[in-house]
Amino acid sequence: MAARASPIDKLHMTLLFLGSVDGQTQDCLEQAVAELPLPRFELKFGHLHHRRRQQMLWLQPDAPAPQLQALVAALRRLAADCGLKIDARPFCAHVTLLRKLIRPVANLPKPDFVWPVQALTLVASKTLPTGAEYRCIKKWPLNA
Repeated sequence: MAARASPIDKLHMTLLFLGSVDGQTQDCLEQAVAELPLPRFELKFGHLHHRRRQQMLWLQPDAPAPQLQALVAALRRLAADCGLKIDARPFCAHVTLLRKLIRPVANLPKPDFVWPVQALTLVASKTLPTGAEYRCIKKWPLNA
């Protein structure tokens, strides 16, 4: 099977995976996120990684942005306050570019770009044989 590229319109960074959530918990999360201070920030990407075991190629920021780390920590607290059990593994900021990549690609250029982070989105996903399908549930713009 050939590597499968993530469609550009589906590129994203998962800050917190929630799993299945009931309506009451979703309402709790949406209300709590609406009260968060959400400042805009930028992520500078400069690293490509491939792991044979995960069969993925992904982009990673040069350094963890303090605003991103603070946002993830706040989301974890809110989710726990709303009754969700949160994965204790450390957050690893990344954007998946390719899946099912068995062999690393030789001589990839070093990425060098800045992503202006302007919104936080609650997304529902469904895994299909052709890849993940995403549906936006709620979006919060970040403040300038």
